[in-house]
Amino acid sequence: NGGGDGSGGYVYVPPQNPPVYEKPKKLKCDIKVTPSSINSGGSATITWSSKNGDSVSINQGIGSVQDSGTRVVTGITQTTTFTLTVKSNNNGSFGGNNFGNDKVECSDTVKVEVPPQNLVCSISANPTYIQNGGSTTVSWSSNGNSATLNSNSVSANGSQVFSPNNTKTYTLRVFCNNGVTQDCS
Repeated sequence: NGGGDGSGGYVYVPPQNPPVYEKPKKLKCDIKVTPSSINSGGSATITWSSKNGDSVSINQGIGSVQDSGTRVVTGITQTTTFTLTVKSNNNGSFGGNNFGNDKVECSDTVKVEVPPQNLVCSISANPTYIQNGGSTTVSWSSNGNSATLNSNSVSANGSQVFSPNNTKTYTLRVFCNNGVTQDCS
């Protein structure tokens, strides 16, 4: 039987606050390699940005990096993919329980162009002499990526029939993706 002082054996326990849910922050990443194509041994610039990560890294021996930045990579001799990995140590919690780690990755690639050792082309006309009003077939071949014949775009290998009104020289210019050109007449 309790006394008048309110200490009748009852203890007041305030209500517990419900567990608080912390919503995970969405991880974001972006990486860009420029230029997208280089010659063997060339360099490329990697530009990246990330958001909400606890750790940020780039593969290919680069390692840990800031949330965003730029880095020049030199001496690239083969097509290379750079991957940015953004990790979070806590992807949200509920009632003090972590949901574990989370990560997001994004990638971009620099392609290494391997030009032929020697850019080679050949061109011929058959017949080489024609009468006025006659025609000749000009044939060409190359190991290039594209070509022009007398400044008109043509495939790197092909043939075309012409009926010139007078003596004409046909010049094949062959192009390689790395900027090398070769002329044949």
